[in-house]
Amino acid sequence: MRRGDKVNKKSAELCTAAVAGQVETLQRASKSALNRASDDDVMTPAMCAAAHGQLAALRVIVERGFVSATLLSADPSLLRDVSLYRQGRI
Repeated sequence: MRRGDKVNKKSAELCTAAVAGQVETLQRASKSALNRASDDDVMTPAMCAAAHGQLAALRVIVERGFVSATLLSADPSLLRDVSLYRQGRI
């Protein structure tokens, strides 16, 4: 198995965990793995969690340091919101 295959498999596993709301799996994942999209569906674990209404999973991913450049470019005010959330102010 090539390194790229391992990375893609891990990303797919994390998306599956996000969809299922498996927060324990997401808590054990590395920050870089949480920020990586699977080649199969081009979605990050955060996108998978959000698309399936898994707010607890999304909260874990954001608390672990996820910030999507795509989301921030669409709405720069999200950076402020993420920062306030991490500080416990919202």
